[in-house]
Amino acid sequence: MSETDLHSTALQQTLLKSEGLRILVILAFVVFFEVVYAVRIFLLGSLVPRWGLLAFQGFGIYELVILFAVRRALVEQRDLPAARESPPPGGDHCGDLQRSPCFCERKQATR
Repeated sequence: MSETDLHSTALQQTLLKSEGLRILVILAFVVFFEVVYAVRIFLLGSLVPRWGLLAFQGFGIYELVILFAVRRALVEQRDLPAARESPPPGGDHCGDLQRSPCFCERKQATR
């Protein structure tokens, strides 16, 4: 969600519901433009590249996966899991805290 610490379960649930609605609206737009794109290519004979259909589908599948995660979090009454943080590019720079202090602090805390 965000970096702020949310202590209210009701607020977390409301934010998840809002996120679910946002995703549904995005999916509606994706489906609409997918249909328009397909009609334009197959019925009107446009020379628009067909890989665009795959791009719409890929984005739609991604949003569906996120929607399922949001709905599962709503049912289980928990927050979405945080994304894993990867080390900075170029290897482990924990000796130099000015380059990546957040990652290094978390890494040292888990040791």
